Amino acid sequence: MNLRDLTEYASSQHGIREECRWPDRPGLSVLCHPRTEKWLAVLIRQWNEAAGEMREICELRADPKILGSPHPAWIRRPVRMSGPNWIAIVMTDQTDAAYVFRLLDQAVQTMDAGYTFSLAGSACTSSSFQYQETPLVFADTPVSAGTASPGPAPDCIPARLIRMMDLYDYQDRQPGHRARNFLRQARFMADFRDSQPWDGHVRSMFPVYHDLNLRLLRGYFTWRTAVRQGQWPRMDASVAVIYVYELLNLVGVRTPEEALEKLREFEQKYVLTEQGTPELQRSLRRWICGFAILHHLDPAVVRECSHPETMKRDDALSVLKKPADYADRDVFEALCTFGPKKMSDSILAREETGQGIHLMARIWCSLASAGENGGEFTACFGQQKRSGWYPLSNAVWLDPEPDLETVYVLSTVRSWQKQGGNWYEWRHESLYFDQKRLHILLRTADRLIREQLNLRGKLKPRPEESWAEPVIRQALEQEQIRQRQRQQEAAKAAIRIDFSSLERIRQDAALTRDSLLTEEETAREMPAENPGKAAETPLPAGESAPAGKPQEEALSAEAPGAATAPADIGRQNPLPQLDAVHMEILKALLEDDAARVQTLLQTGFLMPAVVTDAINEALFDGIGDNALECDGNRILLAEDYIEDVRSILGGDKDA
Repeated sequence: MNLRDLTEYASSQHGIREECRWPDRPGLSVLCHPRTEKWLAVLIRQWNEAAGEMREICELRADPKILGSPHPAWIRRPVRMSGPNWIAIVMTDQTDAAYVFRLLDQAVQTMDAGYTFSLAGSACTSSSFQYQETPLVFADTPVSAGTASPGPAPDCIPARLIRMMDLYDYQDRQPGHRARNFLRQARFMADFRDSQPWDGHVRSMFPVYHDLNLRLLRGYFTWRTAVRQGQWPRMDASVAVIYVYELLNLVGVRTPEEALEKLREFEQKYVLTEQGTPELQRSLRRWICGFAILHHLDPAVVRECSHPETMKRDDALSVLKKPADYADRDVFEALCTFGPKKMSDSILAREETGQGIHLMARIWCSLASAGENGGEFTACFGQQKRSGWYPLSNAVWLDPEPDLETVYVLSTVRSWQKQGGNWYEWRHESLYFDQKRLHILLRTADRLIREQLNLRGKLKPRPEESWAEPVIRQALEQEQIRQRQRQQEAAKAAIRIDFSSLERIRQDAALTRDSLLTEEETAREMPAENPGKAAETPLPAGESAPAGKPQEEALSAEAPGAATAPADIGRQNPLPQLDAVHMEILKALLEDDAARVQTLLQTGFLMPAVVTDAINEALFDGIGDNALECDGNRILLAEDYIEDVRSILGGDKDA
């Protein structure tokens, strides 16, 4: 602990500022009581020649019994201040800040408690002495100069204010006594109204009811009455903050949502006008954020009241922690948040096809969670750290449920937890970020992606990238494998065979073929297409059917492809869905004999697209994909499936 911690606490908690009253002694200053102006502490800064460092000491008003009982070594007797009510505190690493703060609170409260006068003594016991009471003037019983007046006086004191002041417990010295007293009085005065205009000025930075006299209290409650009616008259910022304390403690409202609405109204109608101050605006934003967390309000409220840079960093961390849940562009922009300054305008970002951004995002997806210790995300950004969180720390507020345990999650990288009566914040501390490691990974990935995509502006490898290059190359190879798998799955998904329509396609093809035949070609096709009429069709002159064979067999021998088709094709065909002509076309494709394929199509009056669909349908069960493609007039066999087709046809590589 050091003196700066003490002065900041005195300023935020009690509105006490450090005063340097001796220009010729810059190392000597005091803290004065905000109302009595009496010295509370003397701050001493001395250069220690022997140790070669600055020595800091605080001589503080405190109970001298501390020195008589066992006490820490850093508490000693004072040197500069004389009298029994002073102690000296040496500021070291072992000095307990919380204990020193409590001593300062006690000093402020002791000097503010006033004095108790006793009427005991010889004067009071004298037979001639008679105690006389002087009645106070209340609104309920207006009295003027000891005589009752017929009507209420304009400057009379409401009795409710007097009763409120009696609610203050001076015996309560436990931590949080200031908030307990305020809340007790605030609930008592929740619906109180007054009409005495504000006329005064308050020096205290964060006052409560107990810090105001009766005149100022009446002025405040008159101002609050106007605010509740939608009017916003002028008021000192230090007093207007009491209204905020009431809302934070849910005084005058029914629900936390209503309190939040009124806090936002206070910001718009008071803080953001000429009456407000930048310090009050910052404090109010912090209080609204803490209030939303304490009452589990919409996370959008917390994000709105938090610092924009903090939220931008958290959003980027959330994306990088689970990149698979986000688009490539989101992952790339998140990397730019922590990466080199010019990364967002690099060649990868301006690459037209978007492959650069895609590969960078996929590389980070592979690296983010790979490994036993959380992958590169943990290596670059560390684990979530828990730190103490003090909600509404510089506001007068009392926790209504101190024993309740709860968790408030804002995002995957920031949350708050209440455990054992204490609040903790879980977040990724930028102090533990290894941005050098992240920059090496990103530059190595940038260099290898440019090589793979053959982009201009090649980068030269650096010695410090030697450990990162194999990691990035492995991630690129994995992405290439995944890309091929996605292409195959997309090709399979694109295949939609409607078997019910194949017969209709064949019929339409037959009709189209018949319409293109001449009369002579039709006469030649009649025996093949109408076996029942084959006997009525005369054979050409000089030709006769072979002995011992029916005439229709002789005619079928003249059909296209019959000379090359085996007679027992029906028994040996591995693809029974295909006839002899289609089998011959498939074999010709396997032999890369395009001329023969074209001859079979022309002599058989077959359409290339129809033949392609029929053969693909027959091969689909064995291959699982379309082996043939048709570009309109030509049928092509995909190189990737040549060996598969050979295997289906019986393994004859010379077929």
